Amino acid sequence: MNIQDELNYIGKAISICRLGHSQLEISKISGVTQQQISKIGAGGNCTVTTLLKILNALSVNIVLPFKFPSPEVQALNRKACRRV
Repeated sequence: MNIQDELNYIGKAISICRLGHSQLEISKISGVTQQQISKIGAGGNCTVTTLLKILNALSVNIVLPFKFPSPEVQALNRKACRRV
């Protein structure tokens, strides 16, 4: 799944979780503009902070998976840190 697929998925999930609330109502509760909510609902980009504000307003909990870099990337990071 690429980043645009993930953004589209998040947008659809937010649209489903609105449970009859208008974007304007969610905007007032979350402190995020209605225009931003509309953009995200259509699969647009947003910050994690904005996403969390909207999800909190909808009483939705989210688990963000973290992926650690591959051993190759970790080795490059260690090598780069030694040079500093």
